Amino acid sequence: MHQTLTKKILLIVGYWVVLHHSNVQVVISMVFPGCNCVVYTSSGASHSGNFCSPNFKSSPGTTYPAGLQCILYTFVADYNQIVELNFSEFDVRMPLTPLNCSLDYIRMFMDLERLGINEFTLPSYRPLCGNLTTIKQHTYFSSNRAMVLEFHTSSRGTIKNKGFRGTFTFHDKGKYQNTGNRVKDQICQWNFESRQYRKTGQFFSPLYPQHYPASSNCIYTLRSQPHEHVVLTFTIVNMFKDTEMCEYSRDVIKVYDGASTKNKIIAQLCKIENNLLIESTGSDMTVTFESDSREERQGFAARYSFVERETTTSTDTLISSTLSVAVKTDPVPLSTTWAPVPPRVIPLLPYPTETEGEGCVYKYSSWKDRQGNFRSPNFDYKKPYMTNVDCQYIFLGQQEDKIQITFTFIKLYRSSVANNDPRDSSYCSNVGDYIEVYENFTRRQSSTIEVHKVGRRLCDKLDAFESKFLKLMSSGNKLTIHFKTDGRINKKENGGFQAKYQFIKGYGFQNGRQKGNISECKFEINATNTQEGFITSPNYPGLYPKQTVCDFEFYGISKKQTVKIQFLNFSVVGYGPECLGDFVEVSNYKQLDKKLPLYCGKVVPKPIQSESLYFRVSFSSNDKIEDIGFKAKYTFSKLPGIGNGTEVAQSTNRATSKYNTYMNMYSALLLSFCQIYTQFY
Repeated sequence: MHQTLTKKILLIVGYWVVLHHSNVQVVISMVFPGCNCVVYTSSGASHSGNFCSPNFKSSPGTTYPAGLQCILYTFVADYNQIVELNFSEFDVRMPLTPLNCSLDYIRMFMDLERLGINEFTLPSYRPLCGNLTTIKQHTYFSSNRAMVLEFHTSSRGTIKNKGFRGTFTFHDKGKYQNTGNRVKDQICQWNFESRQYRKTGQFFSPLYPQHYPASSNCIYTLRSQPHEHVVLTFTIVNMFKDTEMCEYSRDVIKVYDGASTKNKIIAQLCKIENNLLIESTGSDMTVTFESDSREERQGFAARYSFVERETTTSTDTLISSTLSVAVKTDPVPLSTTWAPVPPRVIPLLPYPTETEGEGCVYKYSSWKDRQGNFRSPNFDYKKPYMTNVDCQYIFLGQQEDKIQITFTFIKLYRSSVANNDPRDSSYCSNVGDYIEVYENFTRRQSSTIEVHKVGRRLCDKLDAFESKFLKLMSSGNKLTIHFKTDGRINKKENGGFQAKYQFIKGYGFQNGRQKGNISECKFEINATNTQEGFITSPNYPGLYPKQTVCDFEFYGISKKQTVKIQFLNFSVVGYGPECLGDFVEVSNYKQLDKKLPLYCGKVVPKPIQSESLYFRVSFSSNDKIEDIGFKAKYTFSKLPGIGNGTEVAQSTNRATSKYNTYMNMYSALLLSFCQIYTQFY
């Protein structure tokens, strides 16, 4: 009786320490009998890290120890997060018989309702052993904020295996939540309706990003307004494929062109397919998902938009009228009209159409080729380009895409009567042969769709312009280039134009972790991953896009570590001390820092040092004039006794406390409780 009561008291106190001080990262004797425990937690600033088996080294000859009763790797995220584990190397003693990992194995506990496990907790999968090929699945997600990995080795036989290594990441749980309403008393039936302030959203297969459960049966109904239609993009589809014909597959997604399953099926998905776009003919769409009781996979992730059927058509008309281009009917239209048209399923593109002499249309979509080249009709360095050409090059990306255009060759006829100073904005005003770039975007805090010019009109030769005018980026996912020539045959020179296009995600930034929605320009740069590097405005050193806000958040390892921002180049279009127009804001807080000014103009700001471990640099542009923006170097100050970034990361993983000595006290207290507890067994 006395022993049982003492066990319960120690168990409660031990968990109180873990729950109330979740940034502790220590190795302790666990309350689960005979186990050691390694705890990894989300501390707000640290969102990822590494884990490995004891003695792990990539080089051959080093093995993990025999006779480990168990090691519990416990990953605890914040309350609004889930855990992702990814095995990069895996070598655990192969089973004696197939599907029977009886000697050395790993057990995964992914569906924990509360922190911690005991002898009655059931694992989420059968035990894992073998190598990366035999375990098949390399990435695992928790359903809630905690995940436990149990590693057991036997003392029997000789171990020749090196163990495992992987990474863990804490993700925002909201990224994987359906944005609609679940039907009352239904396990997996959802409604998504068009609202005045919600025209986009997302939905997933059950348990996503985990594997979907056996015998799933889900219905997703999307209802737009009468003047709208549904545009659906399956960004990820990963299903168990048991047949080439989806109509006979037991794990299948079906898309219906209407509000019920009685409507016509316009698409069926049953294997691995990414970035597939599907559009309805009318206002509604229904999606069903079914699986059997055999092998499960990750399932699917989908994004939807309720798009006005008039808006897209009128926008294209607006572009055409603005450019005075007679565009022939597109055999596969980009938009629908009020009258129903055949539904579109777009797994491929681009598809060019051209009509010489009167006008031409070239269309490029990111659903097949994310980069490539385009040029003026019949482009040839050795031949004169065509006369009386009126062409549009239309680029359409996924919702989160930006389009980057780089002109590599321009040689067009230019009248000598025109302005002869390329620096003057009117240099290409009175010419018959030119290139212009336009884009559509919705003005902030408004539903009005507008057409804006990107950069300036181009003519003459490539070297007549500063390089910044030759590298352009859209602020949205659609861009149109207009190429116009007149009829003066005897004036034409050899040439035309040639350019590169690229659909990019994350604004093309390589440093930092993108936060929030993948279409947002928000990045976190953590000292545990890098000690120095560079940040720039989008598209640097080309013109930054209009209507863009980018946030760079810096996190040091402790309150004693700061970050220094040194601007190397700076040209942002803003006016006056209040920087009316475009600007760069710096702050020691997530909100405005009234002690620090806004920066704009062409004067390079002086170096800035943060006051503590957090710092933010934000860039904002309006819809007027673009420039190259900025390039800046960031450097985290070195902590005492710590050198490069690798040492910082290792030091962080070894630390028993992240912020102050009180964490050491709690860690020691928990260790003492657990060691006493194990003595009762």
